Amino acid sequence: TDQGEADTGLTDSATEDDGGMVDQADSGDGTNLVAPPLLPLSDDEAPQFLKDHCADCHNTKDGSSAFFWAFDPATLNKNDLLIATAAPTVYFTLRMRSKDIVGGTPGAMPIAPLKDEVDKTKLKRLLVWFEKEAPQVVTLAYARYSKGSEDPAAGVGVIPDYQCDSPASFRTFIRRVTNDVFSREPTQDEIALSVNGADKPTTLEDRKKIAAKLLSDPAWKAEFIEKGLKKFADKLSGAAQIEPMLPQLTAAQAADLKLELYQILKQNFETKTYKDILLSNKVMVSPNTASLYGCQAPLAETWSECEMKAPRDSYFSTFSYLRSKPSSFLVENNNYGRAATMFFVLRGDVFKAAFDQEEELEGVREVASCLKTADYRGRRSGTNIAPFGSLGVPKFANLCQSCHIQRQMAAGSILFRPYNKVGNLFGTAFPLNGDGDFSAATGNDMVNHVEGQTTFVDPLFLQNLLAATGEQACIPGEKGKPDVILSDVGDLAASIIGDGVELAGGLARHLPRAFSNLGNTSEEIIVKINKAWVEGGGKLGPVFEAYFASETYACSKR
Repeated sequence: TDQGEADTGLTDSATEDDGGMVDQADSGDGTNLVAPPLLPLSDDEAPQFLKDHCADCHNTKDGSSAFFWAFDPATLNKNDLLIATAAPTVYFTLRMRSKDIVGGTPGAMPIAPLKDEVDKTKLKRLLVWFEKEAPQVVTLAYARYSKGSEDPAAGVGVIPDYQCDSPASFRTFIRRVTNDVFSREPTQDEIALSVNGADKPTTLEDRKKIAAKLLSDPAWKAEFIEKGLKKFADKLSGAAQIEPMLPQLTAAQAADLKLELYQILKQNFETKTYKDILLSNKVMVSPNTASLYGCQAPLAETWSECEMKAPRDSYFSTFSYLRSKPSSFLVENNNYGRAATMFFVLRGDVFKAAFDQEEELEGVREVASCLKTADYRGRRSGTNIAPFGSLGVPKFANLCQSCHIQRQMAAGSILFRPYNKVGNLFGTAFPLNGDGDFSAATGNDMVNHVEGQTTFVDPLFLQNLLAATGEQACIPGEKGKPDVILSDVGDLAASIIGDGVELAGGLARHLPRAFSNLGNTSEEIIVKINKAWVEGGGKLGPVFEAYFASETYACSKR
């Protein structure tokens, strides 16, 4: 247990009580005082909170997620919450939201973070109500979910209420740091950096000293930039997936695209915020890749900054990003992989639909009118049609809308439409009918099925989709808010990023994967990276330091 830690909302000594409902108060002199426990909501207030924040998606009439948990807002009461089979999951999703822990299993609900302090407090009081009035629900919730996700296909899981039983020795800790960051064993001088001795347990002072040294010591900083930063960029960018595709992309170009995000971060991570880096229309180019962007080539074996031309406007329209997910609107994936990967890069989360739940509502929920496209394509086999079009999928089932509407995969499929599998723009230089997927895209089994009317997908139909006449991507407004109309890939990325807080949560998942090859993060890491994000103005350096200074990282058990 560490002492003297600044107030982060979660101290290393675990001040939480019964699920974390004891608030921290600062005395003003740097010490933490434990505030009085929060009072639970009343039996009337508890269901009312759920009506206010959950009814849009979970009402029995037309809620998009009612197949998982449905309630009638007019009659929801205490007894309904005590006996609902979904109650343990409902409790835990709310608990994850109270900590803004997006991702893991189950995901935080409601989907949008609560920004009003009154509602945040009410949510904490609702959790206290569950703990007092429905302890069996809480017990079952922790039995199901408190260990985080062990499924490697589920992205990065979150371990709530993390506590380290035994810190690693400093020798083990420093070896872990040098292996994870520098890919080497520690020197004898580095082993001697411990405050209390190499074979004594790692202390908070040790952790902070080593984490700060990464970017303050000139030799360590140079090695971090050369090896550690590259390791992070490689994992985040999916560089291993980038392959050549002759004649559009040579082996030399593909090799340099694998380094593109690393070069972008190397150029900017100390001076620009992570948000600005991702949304910038500037890219780093080599003598091999400059021609891809129409930029002047730098000198041999060097990289230079290049301003991308519209519609390229962010990291997500660079060749390295697009080629790491080689899709196009001509194939059945319809760019959904590119849209989903954007979410993963930004939030560190993998979409998980609730396929284990009961039947859906009768009828499919209407899709917001701001999303406009003629793309209802599907593959026909006999009398069956398997939809893959931008509106064909969300119009098919409510379950599909959890990803294709609420997480903008339909919008993303429209916005990524101008780009082919390599990342080049369809047009005169790269015509549709010259693409390797064009023949399959206009095959006899490809149809467009709208309101019972089925037509074949022909070249003119595809050209019209690409021309985008009458096509419009959007993020539907909720609770009276206006729709957000999206013009390009950068607009979608900016909308997901918002004020940037989501990026901090995503980094809390990416860092254990990138540096330590771990499939889980912890609540402690999330809290401390969020704090470092705010205090560091959204730059990556303080976030890196927060990860390596965390108690989770220095625990004997990884």
